[in-house]
Amino acid sequence: MIKKLSFAAVSALLVGCASPALAEDQCKLVKIASLDIGTDEYGGTYVPMTIAGHKLNLLVDTGGIYSMLTEKTVKDLALQQEYASRLHMHMYGGAVIDRYVKTDEIILGQLKASHWKFAVMPDALPAELNGTVAPDVLQQFDVDFDFAAGKLNLFSKEHCAGKVVYWTRAPVAAIPIRLDMWGHLTVPVKLDGEEIQATIDTGSSRSLLSLQTAEHKFDFGEDDAQLKPAAPDSGEKAHVYTYPFKVLTLEGVTVKNPDIVLVSDQDSKIGRSGPRLILGMGILRQLHLYISYGEEKLYVTAASVKSNTPPADTSNLFPPPNPVSLQCTNPAVEGQFQPDGPAGALTAKMTFAINSDPASGAVHVAPGSDAVCTVHANKGAVIASSTFALDPAVLGTDSGRELLKHVQIDERIAGDNTKPEAKAFVFTVKTTSSAQGNLVLDFPVRYR
Repeated sequence: MIKKLSFAAVSALLVGCASPALAEDQCKLVKIASLDIGTDEYGGTYVPMTIAGHKLNLLVDTGGIYSMLTEKTVKDLALQQEYASRLHMHMYGGAVIDRYVKTDEIILGQLKASHWKFAVMPDALPAELNGTVAPDVLQQFDVDFDFAAGKLNLFSKEHCAGKVVYWTRAPVAAIPIRLDMWGHLTVPVKLDGEEIQATIDTGSSRSLLSLQTAEHKFDFGEDDAQLKPAAPDSGEKAHVYTYPFKVLTLEGVTVKNPDIVLVSDQDSKIGRSGPRLILGMGILRQLHLYISYGEEKLYVTAASVKSNTPPADTSNLFPPPNPVSLQCTNPAVEGQFQPDGPAGALTAKMTFAINSDPASGAVHVAPGSDAVCTVHANKGAVIASSTFALDPAVLGTDSGRELLKHVQIDERIAGDNTKPEAKAFVFTVKTTSSAQGNLVLDFPVRYR
């Protein structure tokens, strides 16, 4: 969606963006986060993000540069806008972006950041969207768009070349991509037999082709009978058209009757240096896309491709057993650790039902009925440190902050101090009040 930016003020890094611990098999894919995909009223793809306890929906925009929040969202979150003299960003259509905001406590799936900066964009998105997540975040990972399953998966970029296709054993198109300085992806495609360089832009609902490029490639003019105005009832002379293209091909993967809008360069204001063809969600949703930023390759199949053999298992981030375990009582529940930063850094979440019936996977806490959680190392691992942290979503609500006043959390080290591998960390959650609610705690661990 964006074509130019000079913005040197972004310096924070996502906690969890550093390379996670790989399994013993260095070719194994390591899944860092898996997010549910939503679809807006125009067909765009969005994912949930939490900022300072507020749940937002952000459009996934591979054609963007820096992630953005809408003006309305910035106002609703009471964020202070700052003008950046070195920021000069143009959206598709020419809108200028020159302000940004600083945010705290950002959560994207299993990833967390204490601080992040977002550019401020006009309120031009569908009502259910609050902004965009762009290559400033995305290209720190491999990004897997599994539209058939409704998932956006983020994988570590550390893997063997070509060992990323987990969803099928059928042939897959592996297409070299060209990355510009902003993280935009360009790949060669064929449209009705003519080769064109196309930009992959999940932030665009429809695919867009330069009218001038189409006239040159396919030898027609604006008086061609097959060229139809895209907005015939607008009442204005618009240079926006549709054309009955027959097939788009990406290294053997085909999309028939592709929906492509032809827009004149003067209306797009994209300039001669901008992309000639933008592949938007109308076409991309028909595909399974794995963007390997590390390899600079795009792996593509049809979205519904399935194999006769089971797909590779990417749900287990570690070979069993995990290096460390979290076990809680009342009732007995085991927490699931996920990578959270550099090698040797993990975090597990646990929900505590205070004076209420626990849901599946939660533990109960009431006066005289404490919950005890123990973090211990499994064979071959040694815990260097472990603690607890309050989930930002709890701190972001009045009810959560009030509940914390009635809960006490004690921590201690147990085991044989002369044997580091036998050391355990014990956390006791208790209450003497009748206050009710759910408390979510993070248990970050560093091990070796």
